[in-house]
Amino acid sequence: MILTQTAMRMMRYYPERSLFEWEPLLENLIPEDAGEIALDTPEFRREALIQASKISWNPLCYWLGTRPLPKAEKDEDIPWQTYVAPPPLPEIKLEDIVLVRDMNPGGNTPLFEVKIGGVSRLLKVFMSLTSPSWYNAYARELDPKLSLRLYHAEKEAYAHLRHFGACESGVVPNCYGTVQLSRQQAIDISRQFSMGWDLPVDDENLPYALLLEHFPDAIQVSIYNVTFPVAERALRALCTVHKSYVQHGDINGRNVLVLPDDRVVWIDFDHAKSASDPTLCRQDIWNEIREGWGYFYQLLLPDARIGFISPLY
Repeated sequence: MILTQTAMRMMRYYPERSLFEWEPLLENLIPEDAGEIALDTPEFRREALIQASKISWNPLCYWLGTRPLPKAEKDEDIPWQTYVAPPPLPEIKLEDIVLVRDMNPGGNTPLFEVKIGGVSRLLKVFMSLTSPSWYNAYARELDPKLSLRLYHAEKEAYAHLRHFGACESGVVPNCYGTVQLSRQQAIDISRQFSMGWDLPVDDENLPYALLLEHFPDAIQVSIYNVTFPVAERALRALCTVHKSYVQHGDINGRNVLVLPDDRVVWIDFDHAKSASDPTLCRQDIWNEIREGWGYFYQLLLPDARIGFISPLY
């Protein structure tokens, strides 16, 4: 009960005050590697993997203990302490871009490596009217404005991440601004990468894009590269994202990059919510850090221990 009361007191000040700013740290917030993995025999790992595969659930999921963060219920309104909405992202007009490669072939959101003045960047494009993939066509049928909703969510998230320091701290990519592609730029992209875009008649509805920092040697976090230090950096980085009044909205290893210098970066904020959205509350952000703890310490690290690929990935 003492632990729960302490954690709930923290929740009332989160995210303005990071979990890592409290002394002492909440017990088991950062589980330690006690050396059990070094004692595992091949037979133990094999039998644990067989069992996990049978039930689609890792029996070692509580190896590192239970979540120290209780679930927060939305039973009261806890206002933000000092929040003021940030200025919008700058609008960029791209004149000369060199198209390098399609970074997300067949994916839900077109993503391209481009070079601007010889510098590598990412151009994340949001198509309002057309897409080459069946999934997007089906999703558009359910929600014709889906791509624009994703664009506005990510644009608003990066406005917060830039203003409140998450971009500067390096835990998310820098976002240089928003772009509305010219008709010729959209045609060039569609032709070079066989996108098959059916562009709108009027220039006002041409594709929108975000210009983002590119990490060419980054690897998505997975059971093959997760470690205790990587998990801790990811959780600390998520706290920094939250301190920008942003809920990521999609806790998954595909959205967490590990860089060659061991830096951990969160990406893909098109499902994010920001404090400018009146539906977002403090408890939502608290519950996401709780979810993040569970993802790394009850899913990813236990699965990495026995080589189990969970259906939850």
